[in-house]
Amino acid sequence: MSSPDAKQTTFSHTKRKSIGDIMKVDLLADKSATEIGRIWTEYHAQKAGTISAVIPADTYERLQALAHECPTFVYAVPRADGYELFLAQFDGATCYFAPVVAYRAHGESAPPCLTLHHYAELAPDKHVVLMAGDYDDRVLGAIEAQCLANQLQLYYAAQGGAEHVALVRRFNHEPASFDHMDVVKMLTSSGIDVR
Repeated sequence: MSSPDAKQTTFSHTKRKSIGDIMKVDLLADKSATEIGRIWTEYHAQKAGTISAVIPADTYERLQALAHECPTFVYAVPRADGYELFLAQFDGATCYFAPVVAYRAHGESAPPCLTLHHYAELAPDKHVVLMAGDYDDRVLGAIEAQCLANQLQLYYAAQGGAEHVALVRRFNHEPASFDHMDVVKMLTSSGIDVR
């Protein structure tokens, strides 16, 4: 299977909420990063079709640096009959995911099935970045959405090591030498496999 051209990939985007639209930031001034993380994750755990995370600020800085250089990548999610591939693209602090099949059918009009918003407003004082993800439950379940978010950290925050980062760079800078089966192999060896 040939990979979509990383240089030509864009998705239609929705307007991003500010962190102030989600929570009262002024009430967090006296809270620790741990308390803020608990509030954030408990709030999102009650909402259908959402996932969330609290990311250390230095991890997010690594993620954003690579996202700026290499804004697009492909991920695998286990299915009953194999793996489904998802194309993701960063647009600033937001990352959009769509099934590769939908991208091939609709191009840049492919509707995202998972959108991850990163909120870095608290990073300077609290050293955390809050992530909220909205997923389309007709395409992904919560575990599958979390699988994609976890893979994003493995590849873009270098939590999977240099081999993961090299694969992102190959997809973006040398697409002819990219093999999507390398993503499947890395997923199965990562321990994230959700079958």
